[in-house]
Amino acid sequence: MRLYLTSFFLFLSSLLWGQAQPGEYIVLLHKQEQIRQLMAELPGQWAAPELLIPQSSYFLLKTNSTSDLLPELWGLPEVKMAQRNRRLKYRQIPNDSLLGQQWQHQNTGQAGGPAGLDHNAFPAWQLAGGGDSSRLGDPIVLAIVDDGVEKTHPDLAPAIWQNQAEIPNNQIDEDQNGYVDDFWGWNSNSQNDQIQGGNHGSAVAALAAGRGNNATGIAGLAWNSQLLIIRNDFNTTEANILAAYGYVLRQRQRYNQSNGQEGAFVVACNSSWGLDHALPNSAPLWCGFYDSLGQAGILSVAATTNNDVNVETAGDLPSLCSSDYLIVVTNLNRFGLRAGGYGALSVDLGAFGDGVFTAQNGGSYGSFGGTSAATPSVTGSIALAYAAACPNFMQWAKRWPAAAALAVKATLLQSGTPSGSLQTITTSSSYLNAGQLVQQLPCPADSCLLPPDFYLEAFDEGFYLHSPHYEDSLQVLLRTDASFPWDTLYLSSRDTLANLAHCQRYELKIYPLCGPQDSLLLQLSTTDCCLPPQSESWSLNANQERELLAHLPSNASSSALRFRPHNSGQSWQQLAAIDSLFVLPLLDSCLLFEYQLQSHCLRGDSSDWGPLHFFRSEGCPACSPQQYCNMQGLQNTFDWIERIRLGQYEQQTGNNGGYFWQDSLVLHWPIGQSIPFEVEQGDLYQESLRIWLDLNGDGDFEDADELLYEGQFNGSNLLLGQLYLPQQAQPGPSRLRIALRWNQYPELCQQHQNAETEDYCVYLTPYTSTVLSEKEALKLWPQPNSGQFQLRLPKAGTFSYQLYNLQGQVLETGTVQGPNTSLNLQNKYPAGQYFLQLGLWSSPLMLID
Repeated sequence: MRLYLTSFFLFLSSLLWGQAQPGEYIVLLHKQEQIRQLMAELPGQWAAPELLIPQSSYFLLKTNSTSDLLPELWGLPEVKMAQRNRRLKYRQIPNDSLLGQQWQHQNTGQAGGPAGLDHNAFPAWQLAGGGDSSRLGDPIVLAIVDDGVEKTHPDLAPAIWQNQAEIPNNQIDEDQNGYVDDFWGWNSNSQNDQIQGGNHGSAVAALAAGRGNNATGIAGLAWNSQLLIIRNDFNTTEANILAAYGYVLRQRQRYNQSNGQEGAFVVACNSSWGLDHALPNSAPLWCGFYDSLGQAGILSVAATTNNDVNVETAGDLPSLCSSDYLIVVTNLNRFGLRAGGYGALSVDLGAFGDGVFTAQNGGSYGSFGGTSAATPSVTGSIALAYAAACPNFMQWAKRWPAAAALAVKATLLQSGTPSGSLQTITTSSSYLNAGQLVQQLPCPADSCLLPPDFYLEAFDEGFYLHSPHYEDSLQVLLRTDASFPWDTLYLSSRDTLANLAHCQRYELKIYPLCGPQDSLLLQLSTTDCCLPPQSESWSLNANQERELLAHLPSNASSSALRFRPHNSGQSWQQLAAIDSLFVLPLLDSCLLFEYQLQSHCLRGDSSDWGPLHFFRSEGCPACSPQQYCNMQGLQNTFDWIERIRLGQYEQQTGNNGGYFWQDSLVLHWPIGQSIPFEVEQGDLYQESLRIWLDLNGDGDFEDADELLYEGQFNGSNLLLGQLYLPQQAQPGPSRLRIALRWNQYPELCQQHQNAETEDYCVYLTPYTSTVLSEKEALKLWPQPNSGQFQLRLPKAGTFSYQLYNLQGQVLETGTVQGPNTSLNLQNKYPAGQYFLQLGLWSSPLMLID
């Protein structure tokens, strides 16, 4: 019964709102009988308490005092929750004269698009009003970093936040926040509060929080929130960006530190601007500052590019910044179609911003569009979320502002309206639904919660528990497996959970003792595990025997090696090391071997056998004696090839000062076959790669088809694809060249700055019948055609496939069902020759489209 009554009360308080009644407070006590003790503790004159609901602990308290006694009520031990009493009325829909033209709030088809494609604003306003304050009375502020606003615009003037702790234009920093005369906000260019400015900023600010319900013009989504204006004029130097964001951070930090007496309760910061084709490693401080804002409780909302590109390959800032506290927004038009950049890992959701109606300078109104217009609606929705949040959530948000910000972001993305236009190309596959956001924001049953910065750190035989803020005792449940009962321990928040087994996986649940709550199931392992050697080095001794030196973990005393011919099915041959050095016996010539390493640790236990590695024995045909042109890279401190894989051969070479030559044979490559390759760059820069092969053994890479591959990393550190060895290749030893260069493709026989070249010895073998028989198991017809192929597979089942071009670039991946299926490539790719490969290691079929 009590759960029902509590829920009913919270439901009413979320639907209804009004002006606070002077001297009236509603309290929820832990027990009804505590009311007498509470009244005895309260200072001043109070009327008799009124029990609001029979058999409950809800009371209405009234006093003649004009002081704000809410903080004092919250501090009394008998009080579980408290709030001001308000005269109830249903939330208003704003009465602005041009509200009907703002189709993004409520779309009835008035702008020509389908009805219902909107941000679902009206239900959000019923629950949150215009976002003026939280349930605990915190005035909600949205920061707008842009080119300024028109301060006198009728829908902006009443919404602009003013620093009441500062006297304007007297050259004194009264509030001692480090900013002199910041009465109207801040201009990070001129270092003053001159925020009067551009038309872009006025349009953006009005969409977020243009004043509503004033019978004038338009209404922003958060039409009763305040706007903290920071003018930066789109100056995207990193210093200016940090200066602009720094002002926002300072205001929220002061609010947090003073319990609302100073600064501003900024919950979101809007950035409707960015930098095309830029990568996060070029702006580490810019990207890192979103975490700083988030730690104070501020979510950053940023517009992605207006270009129809995947930002994860084209580059964009701040879209590619990886902060958990950043929300990246793309644009939708009135038909629900995307009209901006996208990225499955980087762009979070869409919002309607194509041709929306908003404020313009000169006190006027008009159409505005792009991702710049989509982003402020998301910013405004965050204000509504904090306005609608229940008191327990706000109590938790004040103690742990960063965790509350992440909870709002998670709810924002989970509550969006699914969109086919955004499916799989944004993190949420949805667009903003403000009504669902304010309804779905979680309300904890109790404000007694663990802080978000509480963490566990493993050591050899236990865990350290730590939080810089939480100092109370904890209840810890511990077990090694789900089949075992929980052990219960009581510890402090800065205690050590010791005397556990080393290298053991444990399950834990951790609870604060201030009240009942559920706990996440944590899974963590103690350290000091016995692990196999993580690296090794090869050499030849004076007897031409192969030697392997294993690099042991610090807790290992010795190691073991086992090896055998690759794919032979033979038994492992095992060797013991002398001082970590293995000397292999003489082996059959030019044979590929597989091997694994194992550690024997100081405690007497042994590790599992490590990952499978490969080496080729001596005696392979000599590499091509031809002298090839010099492509030594110069000044390659940041640009090198870290690792390559060719078929089953893998080599980590690292930075070799611009050139690396592997003179021993690494690969037998049948003519007419493809092999998969991987190239990993050493750092995350915009590198370009080319791979050549000397097909005819004439000592150069300039003949037809000798350029096997070219591609760009585009924000990733890994390139992969297929290398096809054409039929005209000549059998025998040859050289394969891999060259990397920053910002443009490497050219043959040129010594480039910011580049590296690696050469490898390969042996080209004649085309064999085993490859033919593999291909004969498959059938593809008709060839050529316009793109609709029939495919017969060796058997029933699901087969993965890759489609790639003659340059080895992977164009498409997917699955097909055997034994008979079809493949439709119509209108996808230009006419030409392509390769279809089933599985990673099979031979390709050529498609002539």
